[in-house]
Amino acid sequence: MQTDEQTITVKLTDKNGDTTLVMSRNDSNRLNFVQWPLKRLEPDGYHALCQYLGDTMLRMLLVAYPAEFGKHPRLTPPKRDTDNPHGLVHALIGRSYKEKTTDYIAVIDKLIERNAAELSDTELPDIWKAARLQLIEIFSSGHAT
Repeated sequence: MQTDEQTITVKLTDKNGDTTLVMSRNDSNRLNFVQWPLKRLEPDGYHALCQYLGDTMLRMLLVAYPAEFGKHPRLTPPKRDTDNPHGLVHALIGRSYKEKTTDYIAVIDKLIERNAAELSDTELPDIWKAARLQLIEIFSSGHAT
């Protein structure tokens, strides 16, 4: 087992007047940080909160202790769609339409550029070209991003 200190903190804090659940892991090399306002979690209920907390905490531990989890593969969380560039780009495109924003365009451009080799055999670069133009046309406030 690693000898470096791995700390996960779970607490409630006030963020702009909203009680917010904060979970963070800091091993001095990398910081994982999530925060959820309780008012956004409340509609899903107690069991959903248990799922969010448990899943997030286990993923943080997996990053901190990959060798230990490697010995127990059934305890390794399943991959998310956003764990690969293809899924992440699709998620950000969907979020752009849902939030009616062009804010993610620069990030998506960088993801496409950095992962060009991996994405070259997919339809994603072409889909992004069309989606990018449409997002700018529909949601831009007068100029292209």
